[in-house]
Amino acid sequence: MTATETDTNVNTTIKKRSVKRGPRFLFLIDVLFLVAVACISGWSGWEAVSVYGEELSLSSQSHLFGLRPSVLFAAGLGLGRVDCRDGEFPELEAFMERKITSIPRSAYPESGGEAYGRNFHFYFHYYLIAYMGWMFRIFGVSVQTIHLACVVMHVVSMLFLYLLLRLVMGRLLSLAGTAYVATMPAFLVVLPDFRDYGKVPFFLAVLLLMGCILKRARSPRRQMLFACVLGAVIGVGYGFRQDLLICMPLSILLLLFGAPIDSSRPRRWQVAVTLTAVAAFALTAAPVFKGRQESGGFVMAHTLLQGMTSSVEGEVHFGGADYDFGFLGLDTPVIASVNAYVLRTGRPFPESYVSREYGEAGKSLFVERVRVFPADFVARAAATVVHAFHIPESRFIRETLGAEPYAHGGERLHYLERLHAPIDTLFSRYGLACAIVAVIVLAARKYKTAFWICLLFLYFAAYPSLLAEFRHLFYLAFIPVLFLGLLLQQGISLARRACGAGKAVLSPSWLGGFARGAFRGAAFVVVPGIAFAAILTGLRFYQARQVEALLETYGELRLAPLPCSAERQENKVLLSPHQTLAVLKGKNPPEKGEVFPAYLAVKFKDARRTVTFNLSNENEAFLRSCTVRLNGNGIYYFPAYDFGAVTPAVFKGLEFSAEDYECFEGLFHVENADELSLWPYITISENQGDFLAWKVGRLDLWAAFIRAELASGFGLFPEKALSAYLNLIPRHPYYEPYANRALAWAQRCGKEERLLEAYETIGISMPELRSWASVWITQRAKAFQETGCKEKAIRYYEAALKVMPTDLWNLVRIGEIQSASGNSADAIKAFQNVLRRAPDSPYTAKLLDALFAETGDDQAAGAFWRELVETYPEVAGPHLFHGIFLERTRNKTAAYDAYAASLKIRPDFAPTLYRRGALESERGNTKAGIEMMKRAAVLDPGLAPHIAMRCAQAAGHHVEARSVEVAITLYETALEIFPEDLWPKVYLGELYEAQEQYEAALACYRSVLTAAPESPVTAEKMHRLLARIEADHSQIVAEWRQIADQAPEAAIPALYLGKALEAAGDTDGARAAYEQALGKDKDLAEARESLDALDSRNER
Repeated sequence: MTATETDTNVNTTIKKRSVKRGPRFLFLIDVLFLVAVACISGWSGWEAVSVYGEELSLSSQSHLFGLRPSVLFAAGLGLGRVDCRDGEFPELEAFMERKITSIPRSAYPESGGEAYGRNFHFYFHYYLIAYMGWMFRIFGVSVQTIHLACVVMHVVSMLFLYLLLRLVMGRLLSLAGTAYVATMPAFLVVLPDFRDYGKVPFFLAVLLLMGCILKRARSPRRQMLFACVLGAVIGVGYGFRQDLLICMPLSILLLLFGAPIDSSRPRRWQVAVTLTAVAAFALTAAPVFKGRQESGGFVMAHTLLQGMTSSVEGEVHFGGADYDFGFLGLDTPVIASVNAYVLRTGRPFPESYVSREYGEAGKSLFVERVRVFPADFVARAAATVVHAFHIPESRFIRETLGAEPYAHGGERLHYLERLHAPIDTLFSRYGLACAIVAVIVLAARKYKTAFWICLLFLYFAAYPSLLAEFRHLFYLAFIPVLFLGLLLQQGISLARRACGAGKAVLSPSWLGGFARGAFRGAAFVVVPGIAFAAILTGLRFYQARQVEALLETYGELRLAPLPCSAERQENKVLLSPHQTLAVLKGKNPPEKGEVFPAYLAVKFKDARRTVTFNLSNENEAFLRSCTVRLNGNGIYYFPAYDFGAVTPAVFKGLEFSAEDYECFEGLFHVENADELSLWPYITISENQGDFLAWKVGRLDLWAAFIRAELASGFGLFPEKALSAYLNLIPRHPYYEPYANRALAWAQRCGKEERLLEAYETIGISMPELRSWASVWITQRAKAFQETGCKEKAIRYYEAALKVMPTDLWNLVRIGEIQSASGNSADAIKAFQNVLRRAPDSPYTAKLLDALFAETGDDQAAGAFWRELVETYPEVAGPHLFHGIFLERTRNKTAAYDAYAASLKIRPDFAPTLYRRGALESERGNTKAGIEMMKRAAVLDPGLAPHIAMRCAQAAGHHVEARSVEVAITLYETALEIFPEDLWPKVYLGELYEAQEQYEAALACYRSVLTAAPESPVTAEKMHRLLARIEADHSQIVAEWRQIADQAPEAAIPALYLGKALEAAGDTDGARAAYEQALGKDKDLAEARESLDALDSRNER
C-alpha cells in the first residue's frame, strides 16, 4: 500500500466519523460555543470597564471631545449636521467637561442653533462617532453607555476570533484559545479606551474574511460577495481607526493572486473580485478620504516620526545603538523636531502641525532618516514581529494594573493576570519556536496555506513597527495562541494519520514521504530566513558607511561653552544653564507654535562606564533619559527646544546621579549646528571603532547569546564564555540575561578574581544593576576585612569604588585598613582623597587628624588643612579641623579665628561651638564660653563627654593662672554637662583642698567614691585629707566603714577601711578588712602589701 492510498483511507475514515455526527449537530455545537464565547467575553469585558465606575480611562477622557457629534445625533440633531450655541445645551458642555456622568433625555434640545464645524477628526472617526451615536440613542448618553460600547466591541471581537481559529483548528481548541484571549489582560487593559479598541473587531473580521476566501474555491459570485464584504469592512473600520487602511494592500494582493475561484478563467475573475473589494472600500471610506484631504497628509508623517522615538522602539526591545531620534512618543516633541527641521532647511514654516507644510516637512525628515539608517527601518519590523509573542507579558500591562484605578480595585482582573502569567511567560520563551515548528509542519503538507499564513502574520505583525506603542499592537496578543493551536491541530492530524496507517508508518514510502515533507517544511522557513539575514546584513553594512560619513561631519562642529550652575539634591546633581535657549538666540520667550531649537553637547572625561542622565524641561513631554557608553573621552550631542505649546517647553538643563556626575566635563552649544540636516541624539567617543552603528532586537541578542555559549566549547572553556559575555555587557547595558550568564560562568571558573571582574563589569556597565553589584562587592570586602585578608579587602573596596565612585565609605575603609596595617602614608592619602571630594565628612577628618597627630608631620597636616579651607571656604568642616590642628600646635589665636570662620558658616555646629567656647573661657570670657559649651551639649548630646573634658581643661588653665573662682565654675559646668565623668569633681576637690576648704573637698571625694567606689586615686586623696583634718581615728574608721558598707563588692573601700583600722590600733579588724579586700580583688597589690606588713609587725 502506498502513502497516497493510506492517506486516502485515513481521510475516508475521518469523513465517515464526521458524517455520523451530522452537520446539524455540529452547527449546534458551534452555536453553543459562540454563546459561551459571548458570555465569557461579556463578563471579562464588563469586569475591565466596571473598575472605572462612573469615570473614564485617561485615553477615553482625552478623546471624549470627539463624541460631541455622537451626543447630538442621540439627541436627534443628525450626525455632524448642527451644533448648539452656548447655553442651548448646557448638559452637553457639562458632559464633555466630565462634570456630569449622564444626560437625561429630557434635556435634549429640540433643535440646534448653528451648523456643526466638521474637521478632519470628525471624518477620520466617522463610523466610530456614528456607532457611539447609535449606542447613545438606544441606551442613553452616559459614561456607562461608553463602557457598554467597549464591551460590545470586545464580545464581537472574540466571536470573530473564535470563527478565525476554527479555520485552522478544531472546536474545542478554538473555544479554549478564544476563552484564553477573551480574559487576557493584554486586551482588558486597553478595552476601556473606546478609540484604541475600536479597530480590534474590524481587524479580526478582516483576518476572518481573508481566511474564508483562501479556505476553499468558490464560484465567482460568492467570491465577489466575500470581496465586497471585505472591502466594506475595511472601509468602515477605516472610519473607526485609520490603522485599518493597512489591510487594503494585502487584501488586493490576496484577491489578485490567492483567491481560488471555480472558473475556467480564474485570472479575470480575480481581477474582477479585486476591483469589487476596492470599490466597496472606496464607497464606505469616502467620508474618511474627505478628512485626509483636509488634514494635508500630516498624520502619516507625524505617526512615522513618532515611531522612530527611543521610547516607542523600547516597547519592542529594539535599540542599543549609540544614537536615537527623540523623546517619548507624544505629539509635542515630534512637532518641535519637525519645526526645527523646517528652520534648518529653509522650508515654509507651518502654521500648525495640522497643515500640508507640516506633512511635507515631516515626510522629508522621515525619508532623510531612513536614507541614513535604512537597516534600522527593516530591523525594527523584524523586532516587532518577534515581539508579537511577548505582548501578553508586556511591562505596560503590569504598570497599568499597578496604577489607579486597578491598584485599589479590579480584584478579578488581578486574578486573571496571575492566572495568565505562567502561560504568558511560556509564550514569551517558546512562542516563536512553537510558531516556527507549526509552520514547518504545515508547509510539509500544505505549502500554499503555510505561505499565506506566514505572509498574513509577517505583514500584520511588522506593520505596528511604524508606531510600536502598546495600544497599537496589543490586539496581536492572540498570535501565540493561534500558532499553538495550529501546531496542536497539525499534531492531532498527524497522529490520526499515523494511527490510520498502522504498520505502514514504518514502510519506506511513508518514511520517505515524511522525510521529503520535513525537508520542504524546513526549507520553507530556512531559505527565507537566510535571505532576510543576508539582506539585513547588506543594509547594515551600507548603514555603517553612511554613519561613518555622518561622524566625519561631527568633527567639523564648533563647540561654545554654555555656562551652568550645579545644584546638589541628595544623590542628584542638577545642571542649569545660566540662560534659556530663547535668550541664547537673542529672542523673547516663544509664543504658541514658535520654536527655538539648539543642538547641545555634553563632554565627558576619560572613563570606562555607562553614564545615564536626564534632560530636564518645564514641559514633561520633553523629559527623557539619556544613556552614554564611555570608552575613553566622549561627547553626547542632543537637540533641545524652547517651544511655545499649551504647556510651554523650556529647556532647564541636565540631571545626573552623583556617581555619573564625576564623568561630566562641560555643557556646550554647537554654533554651526544648522549645517547638519539631522539632529540625532548621538554619542561620539574617543575610539570611534566602538561606535554601535545600528540598532538590534531580540534576534540579534539571541544570536550573540548563542555565540557566547558556543565560545565555552560546550562547557570545556568557561573562561572564554565569561570573556565573551563581559564583552557583550558594555554594548548592551540593559539586557540582564547577559549579566546572569556571565555570573554563572564566573562561578564555574572557580576563580575569585574572575567573579569579582564579572560583578565589577556589571556594576560599571549596567545602570539598573549598579547598586546591587556594589552591595555584593562591598559585602565581600567587609567579609575579607573581618577575617584579616587585608589585601583582598582593599582590592574589593577598590572595585566597589569603580562601580560607585561617590560611595566614599569604600575609600574610608581602605584608609582604615592601611592605617591598621601601619601604612600611615597611604592611609593619609586615602583620607585626604575622601575629604577633597567630601570636605564635610567629620568621621574621615577625625581619622586623618589622628593620623597626623600620630605621625607628627605638622607641616603636611597644616598644608592639607589650609588647602581644604581654601578649596572649600563655604564648608564648616575644614575650618573646624584646621582649628583643631592649630590648637594642637599651640597656635590658639589662629585656632580661635578658624573656629570663628566655621561658626560663621554653621552657627549651630556643635563640634566647633564647644571648642570655641573653651578658648573663650581660656581668654577670660568665661560666661560666653560656658554658654557656648552648654549650647553645644544641647545641640549634640553625644558630644557631652568631650565638652566636659574641654571644660575641665579650661578650668585647669585657670588653676594655673590662679583664677580659682573661674576654675571652680568651669569644673561645676563640666559636671553639669556630663555628670557621669567624675574627674572634674576630683579636680574640684583638689582645688578646694588647695584653698583649705576641707569640708568642700571631702564632700567632692566622698561623692566620687559613692558613685565610683573602685577609684584608688580619689580614695588616696580622701584618706590623706581625713588624716590631715580628723584627729579622732574612730571618725575616720566610721567614714570608710560607711563607704565600704555602701559598696560591699568593692575592694578599694575595704582596703582603706583596713588602713583606718590599722591606724586606730585595731589590727584584727585591719587584717579582716585587708583579707576582705583581697577576697574581692586578689590582684590588689596594696592590700597584699599592707596585710604582709601587718603580719610582719605582729611576728616581731
